[in-house]
Amino acid sequence: MPPCGPDLPPAPLTDGYWYNNQWNSLICDAKQIYNKSIALQCLQNTNVVFTGDSTTRQWFASLARLFDVGHPEDHERTFFLERNIAEADINISFIFHPLSTHPKPVFVNMSQVRFEVDVLLDLSQHTCKHVVVISPWAHFIMWPWDAYTEWLTHIRDAMLEVKKRCPNLIVIIKSPHAVDKVTTMKGRDFMFKEMMHAMRETFQGTGAIFIDIWDMDYAYPIPMVLHMPDDVINQEIALFLSYICPETIPQLHESQDHRTAEQWSPQLENQMDPEGQLLNIKVE
Repeated sequence: MPPCGPDLPPAPLTDGYWYNNQWNSLICDAKQIYNKSIALQCLQNTNVVFTGDSTTRQWFASLARLFDVGHPEDHERTFFLERNIAEADINISFIFHPLSTHPKPVFVNMSQVRFEVDVLLDLSQHTCKHVVVISPWAHFIMWPWDAYTEWLTHIRDAMLEVKKRCPNLIVIIKSPHAVDKVTTMKGRDFMFKEMMHAMRETFQGTGAIFIDIWDMDYAYPIPMVLHMPDDVINQEIALFLSYICPETIPQLHESQDHRTAEQWSPQLENQMDPEGQLLNIKVE
């Protein structure tokens, strides 16, 4: 298989498969695992910015937990989070995107949220070691289609502008995933799939990296929910690291979670909230 990178076509049948609680990609040669030493080496001296909604905040929380800088607020309705990992000079932050639809009235501190275009254009010029994750989908389901695609186009144009001064800028486009029901945002899977196609088409050929997690989440042996459990999110982060650092990185310390997928199933039945979302599940 080719190394993980931009503009890789989807697999003919499925993007990969689960085995021993680990995702095996059929898109590219994903070499990295969910391991602290690998993540430290891969992201050393890098500023990582996660933009998007609560599903992208899960990526931030997973990486923060891996670096031993996680906090309970990472899993709450927060619109801005930031941590620094001094030992490797890594900065990670999460920024919620504004002007998004919410199922219930929500107070949004506009001093904390930022448009993806502004995040890109305001990246520090003193260093070009930036990784920016962009994932606008679930909260945009009520937007007119032309407005949504124009939003994506502006993000693409801003990325191309920044690449003129920072050609090594890494932009990750994180895909939507299925939820297999009407969400609280009134979205259906076919709508999310169309948004995913628009993302892929808009950023095709720009050097942006498209990480498609649709099949990974759909294939995991639990009911589909908006916020997937940690085992899935951790494998998404492993794939994220494989795209940023496609070459093999020596593993210095083991920090994987070796729970098997089967360990989840007895815990699931009574651990859903009224909206069908997974609650925090602890497996003994």
